[in-house]
Amino acid sequence: MFTDLKGSTELYDALGDAAAYNLVRDHFAFLSDRVQRNHGFVVRTVGDAVMAAFSRPDDAVRAALAIQDDVASFNSARAGGTSATPIVLKLGLHAGSCIAVTTGDALDYFGAIVNIAARLEHQCRGCEVIVSEAVAKDAETEAALADRERLEETAMLRGVSAPVRYVRVAVGNATDHVRRAP
Repeated sequence: MFTDLKGSTELYDALGDAAAYNLVRDHFAFLSDRVQRNHGFVVRTVGDAVMAAFSRPDDAVRAALAIQDDVASFNSARAGGTSATPIVLKLGLHAGSCIAVTTGDALDYFGAIVNIAARLEHQCRGCEVIVSEAVAKDAETEAALADRERLEETAMLRGVSAPVRYVRVAVGNATDHVRRAP
């Protein structure tokens, strides 16, 4: 799973470095909690982006949906009921075999599967989750997505030679952005 804080450059400009950094740090804790609750772990952070790994694709989907479903509560709690700048998250998921390497005490992942997951996050507009076809077709994942609005799409991703099929999954009140896939 890859996540990104949409509009973070503008956020730093609007809030100032210290306040924006505090928000990014709080959002890392928010993400980490939902990742861990769904049997995953944060591999690394880069800027305001997060890479997380899971043993099972359905756990990754449940974590991503929990993140998007709960982001309004995160924003509300941070704002204390006022109109503070809300965060919008972009998430992309893919599954498959990759290279796992431990350097020092840190585990990291490499390979085409990882690159596609990162590129899928770029397809996300926020208020949704982008799930690769490989993840969406997993039997347990299908059950996790059963009550969600979905739209199947295909895109050419930077650095990938063939088109990649994925599913755009609506979350929370975002069903106006996505219609149910056939």
